[in-house]
Amino acid sequence: MILAALVGVIICFFKDCVATPNLCVAGAISVPCIVLIIVRSMPVKSVASDTEATDKLPTDYYMVRTVTVTILIFVAAIILCLTMFCSNFTATLVAKKMDS
Repeated sequence: MILAALVGVIICFFKDCVATPNLCVAGAISVPCIVLIIVRSMPVKSVASDTEATDKLPTDYYMVRTVTVTILIFVAAIILCLTMFCSNFTATLVAKKMDS
């Protein structure tokens, strides 16, 4: 969550590099909000009902799923940033004076 907020702040620093800075700021604000919604929607394991089993191997993939979702979120954020900076949003328009 903290890393998503940091990515959002970094995107806000570069808002002047794009043609639509309001859209860039809206995207930067939405990154931590989407991460928060995904984290809040993930199931929470109960500690009160846990029993200690020493002879069984772990069979729960909760950590693997959490890491996978986190990696997918940050890959999507990096792809979004690269797409935004490599597309026409960052095109610089220069007016030329035409002599008539």
